[in-house]
Amino acid sequence: MAKSGDGERFLCLLSGCQGAAEAVCRGILEDPTDLPDVIQTAVLNAFRAFPTFEEGTHFRAWFLRFIWHAAMNANRRHRRFAATELGEDAELPDLVEALSSEDAYAALLRSPDALLERLDDHVRIALRQLAEPERATFLLRSIGDLSYKEIAIALDIPVGSVMGYLHRARAKLRRSLAAFALEFGWVTRDEGGAP
Repeated sequence: MAKSGDGERFLCLLSGCQGAAEAVCRGILEDPTDLPDVIQTAVLNAFRAFPTFEEGTHFRAWFLRFIWHAAMNANRRHRRFAATELGEDAELPDLVEALSSEDAYAALLRSPDALLERLDDHVRIALRQLAEPERATFLLRSIGDLSYKEIAIALDIPVGSVMGYLHRARAKLRRSLAAFALEFGWVTRDEGGAP
């Protein structure tokens, strides 16, 4: 049951995490046009559940759980009712089979500016190729700036799982983005096989 003043308190807490919530949601959604509906659904569901929020806990982590669930539901609806826009032609080629992920990662670190200016679509594709829990942990950590414990709360999983998903997400993204960099000639392999 909502108490007097819950609405004001909820809006005050919500205003502190609006930017992170929108950024995380944008990263999770397969169809960006779903963003306003998903945010609205998450806010409504969170407000209904606000009496269960425990004072002294991390509101942003608590609220991002609602963002996660609303975005996943929108993705499921999108998959059922629309053809995937990232079909076969959007697959990133695996051009780094000859490279270890450490070598590919080092190459990306040596020349990040040229790469970062043109990565938007490729980053989005690489993120969507991650398993849902890997994508969620990566986005909550990198965009939401949540701690492992806060991510565990947001996704309702153990902290050890958060660490494992995050490790796998970073490794997969390194491989995908290194392949993209090689494909477009921003990173080259020397005669020894390293980029």
